[in-house]
Amino acid sequence: MSPCYNDGMVNRLLSRRIKKSAVCAWHTLTPAAALKALATTRSGLTEHEVKLRLERDGLNSLPDAPPPTWAEIVLRQFTDPLIVVLMVSAAAVAFIGDHVDAIVIAVVLLLNAIIGAYQGGKAEGALRSLKRFTKGTAAVLRGGRTRTLVDVGIVLGDIIVLAEGDRVPADGRLIEVRDLAVDEALLTGESMAVEKQTEALARPKLPVHEQKCMVFKGTAVTRGRALAVVTATGTATAIGTIAHELEGAEQDTPLKVSIKRLSRGILWGIGIIVSTTYFVGIGIGVPAREMFAGAVAIAVSAVPSGLPIVVTVVLAVGVTRMAKRHALVKRLQAVEALGRVNVLAVDKTGTLTLNEMRVQEAIVEGKRYAVGGLGYEPTGFITHGKKVVEPHENPGLMELARLVTRSSTAIIESKHGGKQWHVVSGDPTEAAMITFGAMLGFDRATIEAAHPVLREYPFHRETKYHAAIHDVAGVPTLSVAGAPEAIMEKVVTYWQRGGCARCGIKEREWYDAQVRELSEKGLRVIAVGRRENAPLVAKAEEIDELCLVGLLGIADSLRASAVSAIRDIRATGIKVVMITGDHPLTARAIAKSVGIAHDPAVLTGLEIEEADDKKLLELVPSRDVFARVTPEHKLRIVKALRENGDTVAMTGDGVNDALSLVGADLGIAMGGEGTEVAREAADIVLVDGNLSTLGAAVEEGRSITISLKQVLLYLFSTSIGELLFVVGALFVGSALPITASQIIWLNFVTDGILVIPLVLEPKLARSRESGPIRSRSLIDTSMALRIFLMSVTMVGATALFVYILGDIVQGALLQTAILTALAASQWWNAWNCRSRTASIASRRVPMNWYLLGATTVAVLMHVVITTVPTLQRVFGTVAMDARLWFLAIAFAGTIVLMEEIRKFIVRHAQSSA
Repeated sequence: MSPCYNDGMVNRLLSRRIKKSAVCAWHTLTPAAALKALATTRSGLTEHEVKLRLERDGLNSLPDAPPPTWAEIVLRQFTDPLIVVLMVSAAAVAFIGDHVDAIVIAVVLLLNAIIGAYQGGKAEGALRSLKRFTKGTAAVLRGGRTRTLVDVGIVLGDIIVLAEGDRVPADGRLIEVRDLAVDEALLTGESMAVEKQTEALARPKLPVHEQKCMVFKGTAVTRGRALAVVTATGTATAIGTIAHELEGAEQDTPLKVSIKRLSRGILWGIGIIVSTTYFVGIGIGVPAREMFAGAVAIAVSAVPSGLPIVVTVVLAVGVTRMAKRHALVKRLQAVEALGRVNVLAVDKTGTLTLNEMRVQEAIVEGKRYAVGGLGYEPTGFITHGKKVVEPHENPGLMELARLVTRSSTAIIESKHGGKQWHVVSGDPTEAAMITFGAMLGFDRATIEAAHPVLREYPFHRETKYHAAIHDVAGVPTLSVAGAPEAIMEKVVTYWQRGGCARCGIKEREWYDAQVRELSEKGLRVIAVGRRENAPLVAKAEEIDELCLVGLLGIADSLRASAVSAIRDIRATGIKVVMITGDHPLTARAIAKSVGIAHDPAVLTGLEIEEADDKKLLELVPSRDVFARVTPEHKLRIVKALRENGDTVAMTGDGVNDALSLVGADLGIAMGGEGTEVAREAADIVLVDGNLSTLGAAVEEGRSITISLKQVLLYLFSTSIGELLFVVGALFVGSALPITASQIIWLNFVTDGILVIPLVLEPKLARSRESGPIRSRSLIDTSMALRIFLMSVTMVGATALFVYILGDIVQGALLQTAILTALAASQWWNAWNCRSRTASIASRRVPMNWYLLGATTVAVLMHVVITTVPTLQRVFGTVAMDARLWFLAIAFAGTIVLMEEIRKFIVRHAQSSA
């Protein structure tokens, strides 16, 4: 009996579902034990057994959550704390009979919901359009016969037949293998295909990339054939487990966290001030209804009413700009999060590289050549030193290319009019060799037509090479390519000056040194040999007396834009780290070549496994590369970075990246060939899969963050100024200085008109050069000081204005004068908030024509509500003479004087630093 199940458990397998991947380490079982544990045989299940297991386990598919409806997207907009504050304010205003004010607030809330829902719905629709759902097929043994069926019908215990080019339909334990290699980059990020075996492994706990006797759903067979017994289907598979862990794991963006914190502060502040003012008023004899009206007025004045809609508009503007740069934003608040990012964690495979193997270096006749080009595209230059080499004038290179073409069986072809190449079948390493041969003009089909294949020896994990004997002008000529250690032990001569010379100890040591050097660069090294008059031996092991022609260094091809993209991102002040499932040497070489660090420090998955959270917190900041990591390791790394106070963005395209995409402050998925799981988990999708898009997106994010801070400065300085003025008036025993409807006019109309042009402020060059915005708070200490100075100046100037008017102006005229002074403060303050340091008259700041127009409109509208009889009745205003208008605007201008003094001091301090 297997160590996974006893007899009773085997009997219960058909009566209830068990999450097998959690119950058993299948890689520790022999094939026979795995078959027995799953109550199946090598000939497969019967149709009756399949039916029972389908009823028990369900289909072999991952749950596809339905997209949110339009109504759900709209309702989602009303969960924001500030929106709740405004809804309560609207209800309170309606309660005291000001239905016009309540309707105004309701209209603003509805407008905010429509804008947010429209953008959210558009992102959902664009994301759905990226989905390429296709039902795969699989070959399965049932009742001793091979059947091809839709893979969703595969059940636990099925025997699946795998061949080159197949997509693995479910997790399985291999029971028979013939030179099987599987590309598991989807799950591990490892760009090299994994050689598979049937032998059981001793350690119960192994990462996916070390489970050599297992295959996993969604991975691709690159070479060989195999039989496997299905050990997990649907959500119980490795890919399904990751998808399940993603449910409910959404991470709030920094902006959402900041707004929640800010909203709670506003709610507490309003509660304390309103209740204190109300009870003090009652205590000094003010009628309860009048005090209630005053309390509502205070509450309305305390809420920066334009903030929710302005935040939505600011982010929507950013989304539109980013869409033009091929970045799809799924969540509005993700735009602002980009402005705060100071650490970018990039995946290697599919992000920095194309996940397409390519020859990078060639060594022949004692010379080393660099091979250019991208992916499987058979174009590029070959250089020696700084000189471009003409291959056709170099017999050694030509012979090397001819031999690897003969000894490779991979097939590549172009699509999209030759603009994109991909592997139709075969191992990625052999595809790289075929590409190298094609660069130099060789084609396998043409070669075989001229020189028929006499015998072929497929790659085997024991021999570690692929060989073929061709009839070349009547001479049996052997071509062989494989692992250097396997080839070198059969070498007797080496290629030199167009022929083979004796390979002595000195030559062997030189080639061994070249192999080590290429390996240290993270390259996969292939040795290439030949032999004329080769005997037609029966077995590959019998091949001997080889002439070593040269070496090839193969690696995953870098994206054309990778180096410049990393350079541009680092220039913005963001630290870039690489997190990958690849080998440490490969990871380090890639990190160095793209410019992540001059001498990258590496932390491996094994070291992460051995470190507790506290130790990992100490290790993470000093590392540039994290290699041989699992999805769980990636998540721990991201969490450690965040706990160190960094704002982290994570890029990725594979299933193995999904958990960390969700766990980061900002998840960025690569579109194009990226997986659907990664796109679903991310906040932003780079539709074209181009990392250089991210540099522009970061610039946009910082611009948006600066705009938000300008807007917050404006809204809070005016709202707090109004609040202090109203509370101060009540505490000194005066009547309510302005009514609730007048406060709403200031907060919704005046603010609403002026704040949107601030969003459209021309982007300043410093948004790219100033570095990440480190403060996690929307309102930091420096900004709070500015708000305080502006608010106090606004209150002081208005109070002085009222004092000068004395007893001459009373009643509705006084209220209108106060309303005008406060409105004029807002007009002036909008221009104050355009820049933190530049003077309002500075020519360094481009003119904001939108703001100029909006200010003109705000002034004209204020004139209208103080002169049109109908609006006078709605807002309780009366006409004012020119003298009052002049005094109100002049006193309000004090806020500009105070801010200009502050800006001068800041500029002087900066120039002296």
